[in-house]
Amino acid sequence: MINNINSFNRVNLWFGEDTFCQINQLFILTMLEERNYLGEVNLIVLDSKTHLKIIDQKRIILKRYKQIYKALIHEKEIHTENLYLDHAIQLYYDYKNPKGVLQCYAKENKLLPTHAKLNALMTIGEPYRLTDLQVKKLSSKET
Repeated sequence: MINNINSFNRVNLWFGEDTFCQINQLFILTMLEERNYLGEVNLIVLDSKTHLKIIDQKRIILKRYKQIYKALIHEKEIHTENLYLDHAIQLYYDYKNPKGVLQCYAKENKLLPTHAKLNALMTIGEPYRLTDLQVKKLSSKET
């Protein structure tokens, strides 16, 4: 469908406010920009806990998303005009950083029983909205 995107006059994107939804949103916006999409792009952001409440809605102008995505991949600091995306990028960098909050906790608490460490990482990782599989992978890297 993305290869035929220019046959559509409008694209409505629905994403949560959490880190990984926002990073996925950035990737989709980058793809639209790379394909020179000329139609209307509407972004609807849902709350991350229930995904039932719209917390933001706006029309997107495709102009810098490719640059932002490249900066993200190359771990260069970048700021957007999107509060949710900026916050997600900061959390994403921290998540990937060996000296970030989550990885430091996992290293410092590697002797904790697995279930206690996973529960703690899920609690600490609440702002990231990590899945249980991501937390298990993060935990297992440090044992």
